Amino acid sequence: MHGLEAMSRIHLLLGAFAYLAGPAWLLFMVCGVLLWRQTGAAFQGVAALVGVATFVVLLGPWVCGLLDSLLDAQRRRTHGGAVRLIGGTLLGLVLGAVMAPLLMIHHTRIVCSILSGQTVGWVAQQRRAASNLMKTFRAELPATLLGLSVALWACFDHAGLFLWLAPLWLPWCLSIGINMVVSSADVGRALQRAGLLIVPSEREPERVLSRIEELRALTRGDASARYRQLVLDPVLIASHLRKLEGRRSPEPAQRLVELRRRALREGPASLSAIEWRLLADDSESMQLLHREAWRRWPVESWDLGQEPREPPETSRPHFPLPDARTGAEQRSRPNASTSSPRR
Repeated sequence: MHGLEAMSRIHLLLGAFAYLAGPAWLLFMVCGVLLWRQTGAAFQGVAALVGVATFVVLLGPWVCGLLDSLLDAQRRRTHGGAVRLIGGTLLGLVLGAVMAPLLMIHHTRIVCSILSGQTVGWVAQQRRAASNLMKTFRAELPATLLGLSVALWACFDHAGLFLWLAPLWLPWCLSIGINMVVSSADVGRALQRAGLLIVPSEREPERVLSRIEELRALTRGDASARYRQLVLDPVLIASHLRKLEGRRSPEPAQRLVELRRRALREGPASLSAIEWRLLADDSESMQLLHREAWRRWPVESWDLGQEPREPPETSRPHFPLPDARTGAEQRSRPNASTSSPRR
């Protein structure tokens, strides 16, 4: 495209290579297995040297970074001390080793889907930890089956590949459990209490970031009022449902039911912006919320005489995160009540 700077082109190229590295690595491993079977004992003589060289290339940057941080007293202190820094580095190496084969499979599936002409969705990242067993099972089932197949084949094959391929087939076989562990909020909090995998900004937050959080807290009630307005206002909800055209959210039904119950029981402020987007993408959830909110939320202070505003004409509902400007706009006009609902 015309008009892109050279550095922008480099960033796009690196982003593409980040996904192409997965299928390239898989192809490299397949070629390596085929060559192993052809050469046999000839390669076994240098296999140990190749293995050591691979470990040096992979671990070298980690070791250099660890030594550089250990030698700097200030940096060592902000990481929690030498013991926690070393422990976090070792844990990071283990996590990187078990996650890399899983990312290789996922990136390969994405690239193959694009090359085959299938649509690949690009939605907002889920910033909060969430462990859903059925969703994880469906996502990691191909990797699990591939790992079991490779392990069985290598076990009964006499080429001596069982141990050499263990860094691949072992994480594949355990992919469901690995996914559940790394996405668990409880595990994350336990590591945080232990001081592992902590970066300096978590121990000593920047003053600017702390001030941003303080100012953002002033407008959180305004965001809840906007969600409340969309659910209660008959004109807004009707316009929103027309745009959805009966569309259902790809989220599991149990997850949507839990979010609806929490919204009705604890009020609109109990859900985050991401959780509200999940409900807003589901036609059935919005219809149910509109019907039940009038019976469960306190609506006495809701201004029935206000002139409703229809949401912008977009194919997908957009709920921007609140900022100081939107908060000022909300305060300049009559606002909906965001008090906690009656039990």
